[in-house]
Amino acid sequence: MLFNASTGGDNLKYFTTALVLIGVLMVPIKSEAIDKYSTFEDLRKDYVEDVDYKIAGELNSTQILFSAIHGGNIEGGTEDIVKELGNRTNYSTYIFESLLDHQVDEEGFKPMHITSTNFDEPIGYALAHATSTGITFHGFYDIEKPYVQLGGLNTGFKKIVEKELSAAGFDVSDAESHIAGVKPNNYANIGGLQAGVQLELSTALRKSFYDDGRHISRTGNKTEKFYDFVGAIERAAAEYDKKYEEINVGPTTGVVTTVNEHLNIRIKPDLNSRKVGDIPLGETVDVYETYQDYSVVSYNGVIGFSYGPYIKKTEETEVEKLTVHNVTSYANMRSGPSINDPVIATVPKGEQVKILNKDQSYYKVSYSGKIGYVHKNTLANIVTHFVGGVNTYLNIREQPSIDSPKLSHVYEYDTIEVIDDSSEWYKVLFNGQEAYAYGSNLFNSILDYRVSIQ
Repeated sequence: MLFNASTGGDNLKYFTTALVLIGVLMVPIKSEAIDKYSTFEDLRKDYVEDVDYKIAGELNSTQILFSAIHGGNIEGGTEDIVKELGNRTNYSTYIFESLLDHQVDEEGFKPMHITSTNFDEPIGYALAHATSTGITFHGFYDIEKPYVQLGGLNTGFKKIVEKELSAAGFDVSDAESHIAGVKPNNYANIGGLQAGVQLELSTALRKSFYDDGRHISRTGNKTEKFYDFVGAIERAAAEYDKKYEEINVGPTTGVVTTVNEHLNIRIKPDLNSRKVGDIPLGETVDVYETYQDYSVVSYNGVIGFSYGPYIKKTEETEVEKLTVHNVTSYANMRSGPSINDPVIATVPKGEQVKILNKDQSYYKVSYSGKIGYVHKNTLANIVTHFVGGVNTYLNIREQPSIDSPKLSHVYEYDTIEVIDDSSEWYKVLFNGQEAYAYGSNLFNSILDYRVSIQ
């Protein structure tokens, strides 16, 4: 196309406008990026932990959980808030942190963002159920105004948070409806109280937390404003904890019963959900909260959901323990109740095993996370007793008789281990060897002795 001096300008303007319109029509536009995954199980199929994302969770106090479920290069800066609060307080913390170098993929999806009503990463999900309430930190896009939008269902906690943030000079407003965090299945609200706090921090506010103004892929240092913000949250949590400490949900302890071998730990309160661990029969476990017949449990560093009716509170269940004794150095644990069954472990002399069943010559036991069978003759009920009611000391003898040679003696309030108390002369352990002491001077506790002389 030719342009002359008199018409070239107008023609160029029209031509440029046409090209822009054509470009708009040809390029697909997403008005807002959407989530690629609706569950963590789907996300983990495509990404690798500690390469594409990191998960950090710590269960301390069961009153409050600080969480950032969209940390790293999702809603940048939120994870640093939780890390700092974890360093300053004894409350529980959880962070899901994206390590990707982009927030939106080439298809226009947010690859690591699982919306709060769907968020179900197992550690975070269990931590939320294990605590009474909490504050979850999010980010929303607004590069102009540094402020906080306050949401969630815990009205009392929200008021305290608003007071402390305002006193520290932060602009706080009620959250807009689409980020208000008021749905019962929102991650902020699935704790023991079914109500928590959701804080949405604007882009401008999060940028102000770093001296290079970068809240994503940042290299700068944290600013005074960052520490002012964290300090306000710390004070709010302490005030709430003191005011509402009577509603703390746990934990309690329980013993696994009514299963053949192990009780499964699952990622959700659902029989069909993925297994993440197990608890051997007879083992003690921390129990935090019951949800849909499932209990949130913690065992050997694994937290998840186990079927509640199979766990009895420790005050309801006494687990008998016997000590490996009548052996040279160890007792064999076998896979079945017969000398012909394979040995699956050895239990050193002096170690205790938990008794699961005593119906046969071989007792079914639990030891060091394994379940097997140990012959009853290798086990003894060794109980510590206190010496009492002696003028000077109590003699330890070779045989159950006053005429038997003395091996040594023990003094008032000394302790000694008793193997058998079925006769007037108790069989005891002294310096690792079997011996005898007169039973009338041995008591289960100092209290028993004091009662006997009243």
